Amino acid sequence: MNPERPIPRFVAACLTLVCVLAPAAVGQGAIDPNVAPRAAAMERAGDRMAATELLGSYLATAPGDGRAWFQFGRMYLLAARDWHETGHTGDPDGALYLDLAAIAFDHAVNLQVDSGRIFRGAVEMERDLIRMERTGWSALRAESPRRDPAPVPAFIAELGANLLNSCPANAVLISGNELETLASWVAAVGMGYRADVFPLLWNRLQTDSLYRRQATFSLGVQDTADPASMMRAMVARRPLCLTPFADTMVAAPGPWVVTRLAIVTGPDTSPTSDVLTISQFLSSQRHRSTTWTHAVSRIYLQAARRNLLLCGGLLAYLSDPAYPACGQ
Repeated sequence: MNPERPIPRFVAACLTLVCVLAPAAVGQGAIDPNVAPRAAAMERAGDRMAATELLGSYLATAPGDGRAWFQFGRMYLLAARDWHETGHTGDPDGALYLDLAAIAFDHAVNLQVDSGRIFRGAVEMERDLIRMERTGWSALRAESPRRDPAPVPAFIAELGANLLNSCPANAVLISGNELETLASWVAAVGMGYRADVFPLLWNRLQTDSLYRRQATFSLGVQDTADPASMMRAMVARRPLCLTPFADTMVAAPGPWVVTRLAIVTGPDTSPTSDVLTISQFLSSQRHRSTTWTHAVSRIYLQAARRNLLLCGGLLAYLSDPAYPACGQ
């Protein structure tokens, strides 16, 4: 950030963190449960700057509101993602936005906000993506497993390992929603599982030129304006693996073979000998069911819609009326 330039209003809101982190200098104001949902509504209406300023001013006097800290972190995480989509230009850059998001989510985690750990993990994934864009996939993987993998719940990392272990050797993995993406990224990059599998971010491939350049270089295909044609070229050389919520229409024409939690196409669709387990998930679900255990359950049961054999084995204990695959 250039010290001679004025601080943008959107970033100036973060300066309230200095006050919040200095308890002697701030009064402990009453928590207003309406502030966090109000800020979220403002962001959905397209006024993220005003939402961020509202949260920053409020948290300077009510630092005990975990939901407000969570929304504060979301604003900066979204700003970091926008920085990628707008050509990696602007001051500050995406890395600073992520630093601010990490501070806010750390407060949310300390204040027992369930989603704080998930989104804190998303910040680390975004930091990894910046490193990948600068140095390449091989250099990023050389750093893993890290001493401090993304601090997500164990059942999320377990899901990621299961998704990776559903893919054949040397596969490219495309995920279908943000939780599948985060889980597989944490397992692959943060924890060092399945170094042969490349977790490809389909949306980022289409919107981010720096990411696309590094991804296509690693895949050994030509960087073109048509991601679908790149996938067709890639599938001729290595397997393509789709998670339960990934859409076959955006990736490759098939034919598709069911393999554990995934479906696969390409020159080799044979599963590896890696073992799948849901012990962390079952333990977390028994201890306390949350929005995120339900979300992971839906991913597993979506896989069972394609592979009913899972219902008699790995997923024998799962059922959900909204996903009538097992136990119905």
